[in-house]
Amino acid sequence: MQKTTLLTIFALSCLSAAAGPVYSCGNGSYSSKPGPGCQRADLPTIGRYSAARPRSTPAPVAAAPAPQRAAAAGSQQAAVYRAPAPQPVAAAAPSGRTNSGRRMILEQELANERRALATAQRALTESRTMPKGDGAAYQAHQARVSSLQSDVLDRQQNIQALQRELSRM
Repeated sequence: MQKTTLLTIFALSCLSAAAGPVYSCGNGSYSSKPGPGCQRADLPTIGRYSAARPRSTPAPVAAAPAPQRAAAAGSQQAAVYRAPAPQPVAAAAPSGRTNSGRRMILEQELANERRALATAQRALTESRTMPKGDGAAYQAHQARVSSLQSDVLDRQQNIQALQRELSRM
């Protein structure tokens, strides 16, 4: 009972501290401490359903600029719209040093996976040639063989995935 009371008091004290004043200090910069050139920002409350409407009327939206017109051949005038300047397109894949570093990492991973595959295949071959017992020993042997088979399959799938990734570069 005391824990819930203490937690409730703590939560309420945090809420009152979080509702402090906010100051606007320039273009898009806000602070909780007043400084030179800062003004108290008049912001609506956040998280209250009763304050769904803004306090003041919204500012009017500026009208779009009128299209530039050019005279066409003859007596008719045609509206000519200029397309916006093309924006640079971000590169889809890393280039340069990053790409070569990535390739080196993938090639190293591929070499590691090939070594691990060879080790797993040797262990599987040795396990299959071991004499099989009967009863519990046979069950343990079968479990080991199936585990080694799944290890070999995992390594093969990892190698295929790394090769696919390298082919995309």
